[in-house]
Amino acid sequence: MFLMSEHKKDKQKTKLFAKFFGKLKAIKHIEVFISIIFIVIILLIYFSGGNAQIKTATNEENKLSSTIEYVKETEERVKMVLSKIQGVGEVSVMINCESGYALKVAYTTETTKKSENSVIIETVTQTPVLVTNNGETTPIVLEYVSPKINNIIIVASGAENTNVKLELIKAVESLLGIPASSIQVFTGN
Repeated sequence: MFLMSEHKKDKQKTKLFAKFFGKLKAIKHIEVFISIIFIVIILLIYFSGGNAQIKTATNEENKLSSTIEYVKETEERVKMVLSKIQGVGEVSVMINCESGYALKVAYTTETTKKSENSVIIETVTQTPVLVTNNGETTPIVLEYVSPKINNIIIVASGAENTNVKLELIKAVESLLGIPASSIQVFTGN
């Protein structure tokens, strides 16, 4: 008895599908409609965020390469300054950063208040201020924030002298604005 009802349900489903496909076949130029629907779906995917992932990956790669360039340039500049201190001799510098470049963007703030059951609910919404230039929309950047330096290692041939070591630490504190605890000085060959 159970098998009989399952068999009837399967036949009903088959008839429904056959009716549905029969009606689809009766529509003139169905392939045109299907093509249009397919194109609309592709356009929706493209404009809704498929492209955003590619842009995000590119932005992350740019940030990484910019940070590496910043670190290398800063290392060279610090090395150049430190090598001019009397008694330092040959010097090498390595910098470790916590983060990459960051942007501080201008925002507009909108506050809305709603009253529910005698309780006031306040919602604050921040939206970046956008500018369109040559067809490209970008946010207004208030400030570019350089990568934050965590620590620095200095290897200098003259660092065996305590006074030279202290001079190196003071110079790096002044140049980079990092605390002495983040600066390590070692004697080189």
